[in-house]
Amino acid sequence: MVVSSPDDVQETSKGRKNAMRAMGNRLLKVTYTEEPEKIVVITAIDKKQ
Repeated sequence: MVVSSPDDVQETSKGRKNAMRAMGNRLLKVTYTEEPEKIVVITAIDKKQ
């Protein structure tokens, strides 16, 4: 959900991407990489805004 329709995407220095999506008063941040036929999630963090 977050990776496919994020509110914001930021590139990282290691070639990864951070996808963020607000969900009420919380922010879900997913760090991932894109490979030829799949998306690999590195971390998912739930934060209070």
